[in-house]
Amino acid sequence: MKKNKKLQFNLLTSQKGFSVFEALIAALLFSISALGLLEYQQKLLQGFQRQWQMRQASALIQQNIEIFSETHHPVFSKLTNPTSGWKLEKIPRRVNANCINFHVEATSPQNQKFSLNRWFCE
Repeated sequence: MKKNKKLQFNLLTSQKGFSVFEALIAALLFSISALGLLEYQQKLLQGFQRQWQMRQASALIQQNIEIFSETHHPVFSKLTNPTSGWKLEKIPRRVNANCINFHVEATSPQNQKFSLNRWFCE
């Protein structure tokens, strides 16, 4: 009888591998970590897309302001038009006899607005 108890105790303490409960806990922790990493990647991609749109809008607006600075009047046929999905609003305002405020606003396909003002004075 003593031998059976000792054998049974050795079988319980010398177990190798994981139990089902431990495997489920490990799977749960892995899935939570994977979901967190996927959400982080999505936010990171959104940030990169916003930065790319800001750079594209800045280049488009700056190009229009440079063309306006060469002519000193809004020759809208010479000003560049945005790529597909972008909207561009160009507003020259004469402030006084010597100064013009040229305002350009670009709206991205995702409806984000970027604007830039430049003063031209003689």
